[in-house]
Amino acid sequence: MVDSVVAALTGILTACLFALALLWLTQDENEPATIDTWIPFINPMINTSRSSSRYWSSHSRLLVYTLRVPFALLYVVNSPLLV
Repeated sequence: MVDSVVAALTGILTACLFALALLWLTQDENEPATIDTWIPFINPMINTSRSSSRYWSSHSRLLVYTLRVPFALLYVVNSPLLV
């Protein structure tokens, strides 16, 4: 029982570290800053589904940012001057 719990936690930790490394290695310095990388790729989807309006309004002070979701990059532009 304890061995399976330790193995599961080790697997989850390894997957999170791999995802963080993937985020760091694929982020170009010319791209806008990313947000919500606590749980890579999954955290933006969780926050959007839980509280969509509060989630998006909390990031409206940024002019432009990158939202990383599985298999996609979303560039959110909050300033009409940048369009």
